[in-house]
Amino acid sequence: MSELIDIPVLSATLFFFSGLIFGTFFRTKSDRTSKTITLSKLERLRFAWKQRKSQVKDLQKGQSLIPQLNRDLEKAKTEISTRRSQLESIQSSLKQLEFDYLEQKERLHRQLRRNRMLNTQLSEVIEAKAKLAALHLSNHVEDKNSDSSKIENKRRFQSNISNQPLIISDRVKLRVPRKVEEENKA
Repeated sequence: MSELIDIPVLSATLFFFSGLIFGTFFRTKSDRTSKTITLSKLERLRFAWKQRKSQVKDLQKGQSLIPQLNRDLEKAKTEISTRRSQLESIQSSLKQLEFDYLEQKERLHRQLRRNRMLNTQLSEVIEAKAKLAALHLSNHVEDKNSDSSKIENKRRFQSNISNQPLIISDRVKLRVPRKVEEENKA
């Protein structure tokens, strides 16, 4: 401090004013740069504020749509549940139809097998009757040509045969009807 007292007043005053001039010069330059920095910051903040404002408006619009979307969602859920129940009922009816179809198909196959078997047996019966008719016709022709003793022997022979099955094929067994037996006796 004693050193400051030894400095003349005029130089102290000049030193003070020069400090003020340099300070204002540097301060104005830094103020200018800070103003440009502040202006760019201000522009960025305005842009961010506008974006936030538009985001808030979009959010408000979205929030106003939420109740309508909830109603639409409930409608869609009820429609889905009704469609699902309809689907289940259709699937169960389809399963029942499929079961009925398979059952009818099996019945048809059984009927076809039975019809084939009956056709085979019927053709064998027709063949057997034709052979039997031919046998009876030959017996009648022989009966007319032969004498009475032979006729009695044949009748006894025929009566024995008529009680036993006449096997013409492996699958068909026929008994000679009683009418044929009575015709032969007469």
